[in-house]
Amino acid sequence: ISRQANGELIFRDHFKKDDAMWPYIEEPLEEIRVLCSQEMAKNELLIKSNLLRIWHYLCLDAEATSFTLKKKDDERVRMIKQILQYIQENYREITLSVSVIADELNISAAYLSTLFKKETGKALSDYIADLKLEEAKYMLSQTADGISNIASLLGYSNFSYFSKMFRKKTGMTPSEYRKAYYGTI
Repeated sequence: ISRQANGELIFRDHFKKDDAMWPYIEEPLEEIRVLCSQEMAKNELLIKSNLLRIWHYLCLDAEATSFTLKKKDDERVRMIKQILQYIQENYREITLSVSVIADELNISAAYLSTLFKKETGKALSDYIADLKLEEAKYMLSQTADGISNIASLLGYSNFSYFSKMFRKKTGMTPSEYRKAYYGTI
């Protein structure tokens, strides 16, 4: 059971006998079963009252579960903030990778990748590459630093790879970008 962002409650489609909610639901369900086997006209209000009891317990359970889910959501948001902060502080490092970030945050690389993609809609490696690209574009348009120096400052040990990646993302080589945009930002 959970509460969606729009406030709608989502209920489980079944309960097991070892479920904590089962004792609260079992009695009214049994009473409804017995009442339904008798003359319905006489028992309609009793059946409805038992249904309302079940509804009441389901709503209580939904509220409790919603609070638990909110705590988990807060935990995920906190983790995403930590990831983004770490990337912002270290995106120029040549060794920055999913596994390095995961090690720093004491989580598995698989969990990190899954969490980041789920919460942001973007693969972590793509996010890092895009961040470096935006910084490269800024540096190319605002500094006179050499292109190979910019690549190195952004953690690229291979200038050819930097140039190839830059062209793939922007449609221009770093030199062409600098000629087109130097001093414009």
